[in-house]
Parts: sequence; C-alpha cells; structure tokens
Amino acid sequence: MIDLNAIEKAAETLFNSKRVFILGLGSSQAISMDLQHKLLRLGILAIYQPDIHIQRILISNQASPDDTIFAVSHSGSSKDVLENAMIGKEKGAKIIALTGYGKSPLSKMADIHLYSFSEEIKHSLVAMSSRIAAIAIIDVLHSIISNRHKDFAVEHFENVNIKMASLKT
Repeated sequence: MIDLNAIEKAAETLFNSKRVFILGLGSSQAISMDLQHKLLRLGILAIYQPDIHIQRILISNQASPDDTIFAVSHSGSSKDVLENAMIGKEKGAKIIALTGYGKSPLSKMADIHLYSFSEEIKHSLVAMSSRIAAIAIIDVLHSIISNRHKDFAVEHFENVNIKMASLKT
C-alpha cells in the first residue's frame, strides 16, 4: 500500500525544510511526538505542540514557503488538524498528510500523501493497528533520510549522543 515515490518525496521534503510543523491530536499524538523525536535527532527542526491552539498560533505566525506541515490524522477528517493544515498551506508551506487509506479532506489538500492501511477492530479505543502502521511509515522516513544523508545524520546523531551522555554523569 505504500507509494514509494510519495515516501521518497516526503523524506526529501522533510530534509530540505527550514522547519517541520507537526499536527496530530488524540491517538495521533504519539505518532506526532515520535516523528518530532526522530527528526530532531537527525538535525531537522521539528515542532510538535499537543495543544491545538498553540499549533495554530505557531503556524499562523511562523509558517512560510520554506516549511512543511506534517499532518497526522487516521481519518483525514479531524477538523482542527484540517484547519491548521489549511492555514499552513495559505502561508505557502508544503503539506504532507499521513492518513488511513482512502480519500479524505486532508488527502485532497496535501501536496504529498502517505497512506497507512490497517484493519481496526470495530470501536477500538486505542487505535492500535493504525498507530503501528503510521509509526512504521515514520520509521521508513527516518531510515530514508538517514541513509541518503549519512554524513549529516551521523554528525547530528553523534552530537546528540555526546550531549545525552553528559546528562548521565
């Protein structure tokens, strides 16, 4: 189900962005935080704020054509995620959407659309399989960026490891 061209384009877009603003609410928060963590370790400025109002303020005041909005919504219909992504699009930022498979308002808005496919148990409260599928896509993006830009990734990864090690002493 993964469109290899889309995932490669997403990886390059993330790498070449001045900043990456990450949107995700509810069960998409864990995915959003994981993406932020992985991008920051690679040396890519990634901004995730779980408060939807702070997300809107950040995007309204900071987003530019040099930036990317990475919107995570399994349904692709989360009202607040859609509205904040639209603000980013109006500011000229590129939009990457990570949604469940199928047409959605978010997929129609996105410049790059990544689909995850999972079969949720009906009325699942934890959305486990959709989160696992989305995390796998985040891991693939991280791997592509790390492998294509090894010197950059290693430099930042080692820098973070040195700083993290100093916290242990």
